[in-house]
Amino acid sequence: MKAENSAAERIVALQKATGLPLVFHSCYANRKPENHDILRNGGIQVYPSIDWAVTGSKALFERANWLSKQGGHDERLAPEAPRVVVPSGLSAETTARRILQKLGVDTGEWTAACDAGAVESAVSDFSAPCAVKLDSAFVVHKSDVGGVRLGVTQEAATAAATDIARAIASHAPPVTSFGFIVTPMVNDGIELFVGAINDPVFGPVVLFGSGGVLVETVKDVTFRAAPFSPIEALDMINETRVAKILDGFRNYPTVDKRSLADFISAVSVAIMRMENLSELDINPIIANESGLYPVDVRLVGK
Repeated sequence: MKAENSAAERIVALQKATGLPLVFHSCYANRKPENHDILRNGGIQVYPSIDWAVTGSKALFERANWLSKQGGHDERLAPEAPRVVVPSGLSAETTARRILQKLGVDTGEWTAACDAGAVESAVSDFSAPCAVKLDSAFVVHKSDVGGVRLGVTQEAATAAATDIARAIASHAPPVTSFGFIVTPMVNDGIELFVGAINDPVFGPVVLFGSGGVLVETVKDVTFRAAPFSPIEALDMINETRVAKILDGFRNYPTVDKRSLADFISAVSVAIMRMENLSELDINPIIANESGLYPVDVRLVGK
């Protein structure tokens, strides 16, 4: 035992001197001898079988490869970087967008409006047809309660807001606190999805894939533990079936994958600075030659 302990100490010293990772296999691992503790305390993993040792070595290699891609987040995750407490339950969409923007995620052009007059003013300022939506922390699916109007012009803005208010008047339970969110209409493009959950085991995890109704029907989604770099986000994109379409497949528009990767990475950093996060859905995101346009944003706190 004394000789084996001495050998374990020399092995630990060897690893520190060379900087090379060592993996140890022993058929006596289940007996937990003292020399195995010396190895483990020195940063050397001890496995009970050759199969496990090989699998563990593969995991270490993949981990190192992953870490090599994690760059550029030091400043954005610094202790002095702003942090935001996500309100419990569903947030109003304007609140969700403000939180994301504060944490460095571009949520596009939008304006909050408190009444029909403000809606008309917002549509006028955009000088283009707009989407007018209910903004409330009490309604999850706006379209299900008649809370969405599309292609709204300045002339039709007041009527659109009035129609939405009338539609939710019969909602059960009654929605007494609400506003509106106005966004310019977006040209046709590819519908994508970026989301996040606070997993009880893995912590903050980002999801990416096909968006719109395809989220539930096609299930073309990939995952990564946050935070990660744009390089890792690009790997995520290329893992999905929608990646081929983003390259301009047939009549689909060509989407800048690097800009999309920057966006996904920004989301991964943002959720690390959210306290009390439960889930985040940005769906759909319309992607085309002009850029990325988040259409709906849903944020839920614990």
